[in-house]
Amino acid sequence: MDILVSFVLPFASFLILIVNAYVLFPLISSPLRRRDREQKERKESDLPRISILLPAYREGKTLLRTVNNIKRMNYPNKKLELIIVTEINDPDTSRIAKRAASSAEQQGIVIKHVIVKDTPEPRGKPRALNQAFEHTTGEIVGVLDAEDAIDTELCRKVADAICVEGYDGVQGILDMANDYDGWLNVHFRSEYGYWYRLYLPELNASGYPFPFGGTTNFFRAETLRRIGGWDSYNLTEDFEIGMRFHVSGLLVKMLDAVTREESPTSFRAWLRQRTRWQRGKIQTMRKIARIKGCSIGRKTHMLMSCLVPHVGVINIIGIFLSSYIFVSRQSIPYEYTMLLFPNLLVIFVLAYLHGLGYLEATKDE
Repeated sequence: MDILVSFVLPFASFLILIVNAYVLFPLISSPLRRRDREQKERKESDLPRISILLPAYREGKTLLRTVNNIKRMNYPNKKLELIIVTEINDPDTSRIAKRAASSAEQQGIVIKHVIVKDTPEPRGKPRALNQAFEHTTGEIVGVLDAEDAIDTELCRKVADAICVEGYDGVQGILDMANDYDGWLNVHFRSEYGYWYRLYLPELNASGYPFPFGGTTNFFRAETLRRIGGWDSYNLTEDFEIGMRFHVSGLLVKMLDAVTREESPTSFRAWLRQRTRWQRGKIQTMRKIARIKGCSIGRKTHMLMSCLVPHVGVINIIGIFLSSYIFVSRQSIPYEYTMLLFPNLLVIFVLAYLHGLGYLEATKDE
């Protein structure tokens, strides 16, 4: 017990403080580092061809709506290529995708339907994206989800950022559209409001490794080929590819373009989603640890970035440790007290930022 109180708890609190400091540092430092790139006018004839990958698994009810949203974007249809990706064990969605592809010719947009082949790689979104990527012809390749509500200016903003401003990848703002479904969904929207509207722009401006989201991310096609596409063995392929962007020194921009989708409506679905995310971050940490030829500083930066999505769990552990000390009426070491209060303050700051994120997400409604 003495070892627990005098060493383990102060050491754990120190580690928690390091992670919290890493999380908050971009919000403090990034305004000093932000640089705007030069904007230029661009003729419509010079707009790049954009290939959009649309993986759909058991999403026949929303697929056609998303396809129609893509057709209505303010971008020449002849410059768009939509590739709908379905699984072989999902015949209903495949049938709808095939119908969408066959009717596209009359509307000037190229729509391809790709059914994922069985390979030794695990089933999942990254394998589907890699197989669909082989069929692309665009200078830019992007990923959307089958239930997304898309900003009509998305592709024009993507084209400007990549082809005019010179970025290698871009990420749009993700927002949740169903906070009326209960407290869990309100929390989800506040979290996304904080992450995409407040935190990621500052993270990117500070030069931190940039974790892409699962949708509304676009890449220069030649860059995507050079880094080897998506990791088919990673449960969070979007996050992992962001770490490889950082290793390669590639430039990323946050776009002012909002994509709305629905968050999980049950606690079980939420828990399953979050468990998959946490497992994917751990997979990425193991992969980063094995990278050769990468500086210690850059590798540490990426390993810390893998801990950022765990900050909620990390702080909950800190609360339980603190509660245990107080409830058991143990004598608290001075060192532990000095670490305890900054960590408690960070928890309140993060709660405030999540509330601010919700206000940012809903201010125009």
